[in-house]
Amino acid sequence: MKFAAGERLGHVLAPLGAVLAVAFVIFWANDFELPEFLGGKTADVLFEEGLSFARAGRHEAALRKYDSAARKKPEDHRIFVMRASSRRRLGQTGEALEDLNRVLALRPEYAEALAGRAQLYARLKRYREAFRDLDLALRKRPDFTTALLNRGILYLTRRSYRRALRDFNRCIYLAPDEASPYFHRALVYSRQGRKRIARRDLKKFLSLSRDARQKEIARGLLKRM
Repeated sequence: MKFAAGERLGHVLAPLGAVLAVAFVIFWANDFELPEFLGGKTADVLFEEGLSFARAGRHEAALRKYDSAARKKPEDHRIFVMRASSRRRLGQTGEALEDLNRVLALRPEYAEALAGRAQLYARLKRYREAFRDLDLALRKRPDFTTALLNRGILYLTRRSYRRALRDFNRCIYLAPDEASPYFHRALVYSRQGRKRIARRDLKKFLSLSRDARQKEIARGLLKRM
């Protein structure tokens, strides 16, 4: 039997429609985003939606958006930076470390990623690698106060007080209105028995800080000195 042209086209389109229907079911069932040619969102839109979820503290929802964005735009280092942040907050330290490794493969000069990876190494008690990343970040950016502060805290936890003081002093020189270096320098002075200077730094910290929890800790330390 011969079919008219319209009938032949119908026989071709019917299976195609079934395939597309199955595709829609698969996408929705697995919580995937539709591809752009089917009206899906761009990587940039998904990234912004992930940021909104992260700001609201909804990090699991943020991860789903970042995952979709990463599949669409794997060369965008920002996606992996923010996915690492959400993973860290969810306690997924190993996965966060993988994301920052990916960032540094894309952007080897990115000092902020080195400082972030150092924090993860410290959490895993991989202190040598943490110091290595902080040293490298500071070679790239000598005025990077976050890396200086974190390295000072790491020296403090390792009881290397002279080096900790050097980093906290440098932090305060570069950013005299930042509260945290005064708090941590006070801890060093306290452990060295230099109570008067420690009290001075704690009072300075209290005048600058907006962190209610740390201020409560600082007041407690002052009462015990």
